[in-house]
Amino acid sequence: GTGSASSTSTTLNNPCGIFVDITFDLYVADCGNDRIQVFNSGKLSATTIVGNQLIALNCPTSVILDQNKYLYIVDSGNHRIIRFDRSNIRCLIGCSNSPGSSSYQLFNPWSISFDSYGNMYVNDRGNNRIQKFNRIDYNCTISPTLQLVGGNCIFTNNETIGHTVRSINLPFNIVLYNYSTSIVTVMDTGVCMIFFN
Repeated sequence: GTGSASSTSTTLNNPCGIFVDITFDLYVADCGNDRIQVFNSGKLSATTIVGNQLIALNCPTSVILDQNKYLYIVDSGNHRIIRFDRSNIRCLIGCSNSPGSSSYQLFNPWSISFDSYGNMYVNDRGNNRIQKFNRIDYNCTISPTLQLVGGNCIFTNNETIGHTVRSINLPFNIVLYNYSTSIVTVMDTGVCMIFFN
């Protein structure tokens, strides 16, 4: 960036989340420009890979690239988690684009993280909770009885942190310290909490 907000290939507007892959390409959730930018290693100019003409994003706040080159995007303003690869885009969670507090809905999600089993943790910031979605299948078939369907996997809501004795207020980030046993650290407003799963 240049220090000034703009929408050119060398500038950003309110970037919220980044991810660096194994080749040192930098992926940026450019919230103010409703796009995902990739800065290839050593380059100062980026390419828009999601947003604008492909799909309408509304303030993306987090990006993660997995080993299969699937890009997971927290589309905060549309209250959903989507997955992108070079050939298609699929909604995984919150696919109505409307906020809600049911176990299959989100309200301004902020970030995501995965454990070693492929389970997804979503910082559901507007609902003051962290939701864990278990990966239960690797060969998706569309079924009207399943709440959460995405690509080659099916997620189901397993646990919600918040709205109970373990309540949190405007969670900001999720960190999985022990990748295999899912020790979840939540950065809350002014507080850091640790939950063992």
